[in-house]
Amino acid sequence: MRASITLFVSCAASVATSSPFPSPQLLSKISVGCHHWGKDCPVPGFAGTDSSPSLVGEDSGRIAIGSYDGSIHILSSQNGSELALLEGGGEDSPSYDPVTTSITVWGGLKGSTIINYDSATLKENWRTNAPIDNVATAGSGFGYIYAGTAEGTSSVFYSLDIETGATKWKYSAASEMWGTLGPLITPAMVCVGVGGDANFLLNKHSKLVCLDHNGTTLHETETGGRQIQSRPSIGRNVIYVGDYDSCLYAVDRGMGGVVAKHCLGSLGGYNSVVEGSTVVRTDDDGLEHVIFDSWNGNVYSLSLDGATFKVDWKTNLGDSKLGGGGAASTPFVSNEALFVGGPTGVWSLVVATGEVLWFYETGEQCGSSPTVWESKVGIGCEDGYFYLFSTEAAKQD
Repeated sequence: MRASITLFVSCAASVATSSPFPSPQLLSKISVGCHHWGKDCPVPGFAGTDSSPSLVGEDSGRIAIGSYDGSIHILSSQNGSELALLEGGGEDSPSYDPVTTSITVWGGLKGSTIINYDSATLKENWRTNAPIDNVATAGSGFGYIYAGTAEGTSSVFYSLDIETGATKWKYSAASEMWGTLGPLITPAMVCVGVGGDANFLLNKHSKLVCLDHNGTTLHETETGGRQIQSRPSIGRNVIYVGDYDSCLYAVDRGMGGVVAKHCLGSLGGYNSVVEGSTVVRTDDDGLEHVIFDSWNGNVYSLSLDGATFKVDWKTNLGDSKLGGGGAASTPFVSNEALFVGGPTGVWSLVVATGEVLWFYETGEQCGSSPTVWESKVGIGCEDGYFYLFSTEAAKQD
């Protein structure tokens, strides 16, 4: 099987801080496209990047990250320097698939296609055309590529052939799919949140749909929520997913059906939306914890006890969405620390307690989800920069 990169293509200075928290060692700060909405940032209201960086192979020394300038930036994993620029961009979040040595990057704009590149030469292998159009979520893993569309009641979820881009099968979703980081893909199944719209105030009667890799529906679970943009995550017995109704849901992994939910309440005219995806960790005693953040500006760790969620801890990252902030980054857990973007910068916390290890202020939203490798953490922010840090706090004088 040839090595490849699959990209979904849309048609379309650090800030001085008086923070009381320790600061990390900044290894590099690299421009990844446009810094202000306008001619070079054609997505209305967006600048910089909300794309989550992905390593392109275990030993390739490269990172892929999308930008609202309409490009995919290939960077050095050692120092962040730019190595190549590919067609693509937007809110694209690369997902590396070691089986096919490919990554899938998607954006959230109408009139789009998927391009497959050779990962060694970065030359195009193939691209899809209509009807794989209006894609609003996509991802790859375990040798599979999936894409969901945003076409109202005509929305479709596609399985694509990694070698040719041809449609293998499709599922009529009948409602839009807007998962920012793509679907959950496991060796046995794929799960996607159905029910989404560019207008987050609309109630799209969301549900979680899980299918096997032949397209057979395993189960569909209505959450009773508004819409789902969070990527599901998988635990031992349940699948976790956040909803725009301010709630986190646990769905039975085998049979479907809501096992438990935990709601965060409202913020005036906004819900405490759970937009970022969840991450699951298991402690030394075997207890499972799910970590996520919210438009209310907090990051949470919850544990599931039967049909009830228990709050382990919560840590405030900044102002809520109502105050111009909010958090929509997916946390990344590495050893005893977690890393997450916030309303004005990047945070590292103790995963067991939520205690702050360090904070770096960018002055803008960091909606990207961090990636950690070789004692480094990389993240993109809406100020138009990719930041590369040491995972440890810098030594203080």
